Amino acid sequence: MAVRIGEFDYDPFILETLTWLSIVRTYLAEVETTIPEAKRRAIKRVSEIAKRQKRDQHTLEYEIEIRESRFDSDFPKLLRYSIVTLLHTIVKTQLIRLAKYLKEEKKLSLRIKDFRGTPIEQAKLYFNKVVNLNVSGDRAWRELRDLAELRNIIVHRGGVRGADEEHQKTVGRLIEKYKRDLRLLGSKDSPDSEVKVSPALCRRFLDTIEQFFHRLFQASGLE
Repeated sequence: MAVRIGEFDYDPFILETLTWLSIVRTYLAEVETTIPEAKRRAIKRVSEIAKRQKRDQHTLEYEIEIRESRFDSDFPKLLRYSIVTLLHTIVKTQLIRLAKYLKEEKKLSLRIKDFRGTPIEQAKLYFNKVVNLNVSGDRAWRELRDLAELRNIIVHRGGVRGADEEHQKTVGRLIEKYKRDLRLLGSKDSPDSEVKVSPALCRRFLDTIEQFFHRLFQASGLE
């Protein structure tokens, strides 16, 4: 049943998907503006404590340096990593749910779990072979696969380049493709070098996912 908002009717599945993406977009904007202010407050607080406890200047500078490192590097890295993994989860979850949704709507006999592979691979095969929607032919599909590979680097290797030759090739390809928004921290030859994700890359993936689902909804007859 459609949900009416203002003058327009929305399929509840579309509304759910776009709401998830809107929440992530808002979260990204909020954390990017909040971190500098949180850093300022943290440094102010440690300075006030140091003054009350009459700590020496060297100790104060060291504590400030630690907090600057956390707010300038560690927190942004972890927050952007979390956004990448969340976006991948949204793509995977909503593709699977849409496949199940269309199965019921079209009264199809085959189920998504009748296909082998990762959840996204199962969804791709289901759409291509059962629903007759060539999702892997969509112009966004390669970028969605890049998102999945970046998520795997973050989740399975903690964001590092890795020692395996195939892993290193994947990191190298991604950095070459997204060189303005993805780079290595440390030596380019070190297996311990970490990938740095920019806010711009998070927004790019967000835009790609949103546009992909709009096209998929239209092709499915939901939009």
